[in-house]
Amino acid sequence: MRFSNHFITAALVTVCVAPAALAQGKAALAIPTFRNTAGISSQISNGLVDMLSTAFIKANKFKMIERNQLKTIMAEQSLGASGAVDPATAARIGQLTGAGYMLIGNVTEAGVSNQRTRAFGATIAKGSILLAVDIRFVDSSTGEALWAETFMESRTSTKVGARYVFDYRVGICSDIARSVVDQVSIKAHTSVYPPKVVNVSGDKVMLNYGEMMFLPGETWDLFSQGESIVDPDTGEVLGSSEEQIGVVQIVKSLPKMTEARLVSGAAAQGAVCRKKSGPPQKKKAKKVNPF
Repeated sequence: MRFSNHFITAALVTVCVAPAALAQGKAALAIPTFRNTAGISSQISNGLVDMLSTAFIKANKFKMIERNQLKTIMAEQSLGASGAVDPATAARIGQLTGAGYMLIGNVTEAGVSNQRTRAFGATIAKGSILLAVDIRFVDSSTGEALWAETFMESRTSTKVGARYVFDYRVGICSDIARSVVDQVSIKAHTSVYPPKVVNVSGDKVMLNYGEMMFLPGETWDLFSQGESIVDPDTGEVLGSSEEQIGVVQIVKSLPKMTEARLVSGAAAQGAVCRKKSGPPQKKKAKKVNPF
């Protein structure tokens, strides 16, 4: 619908910005080696951390703590050197590295279930591929887990010949791994730095994220932010009141910013953007030879 002189009022902002995000400049983020309780090669869990680090560097919102520096400090202090970092040790690691946030992960499932049959003289392999990662996003200044979520992707595929194996670098397994990485990256970014309007010129609206967040044709709501809502007992900022002021449609995404068109209501610099039909979805990868 189009907006007239009245606004739609929402109850609360869904993202609460932690104190570390309020410091001037970029917040620092550390990603320790993921735990691996799936019984898989450490190459897979390390590969996921590499992919996540690359995604965060490309987005350019956080200052990334260099992984070798992180490993050295953790080993010297005996703080989760094996990857078993928890919120209790995250605060100490944050003090030593300067990281305001830590993204702690555990690969709980990663593998392929194979079914092989014979048909017309050939062996047909059907593989069910699954990847599941538990993620906690921790404020290192307090050791508090700001959110915890399981990210899971699965696919099935068939081919003639040899059995399937899990390799996150190629084919369907790569598609699954990149989908999980995209979901984790978007969740972490929006929990600290929600997508916002940075410039308005007529019906042309510029947004502060690029192609990692927005896809052409998507429709996003715009919300203005009101007063903070504080818990009277704990003093914790629970969120803020907000008003929906407009709707934009994505026109073109660049690496670091996006052009959108105002389709109804109004736009204002600093307005928060939320996708109308749930979290952003990445484009499906092109079909390739799975293995």
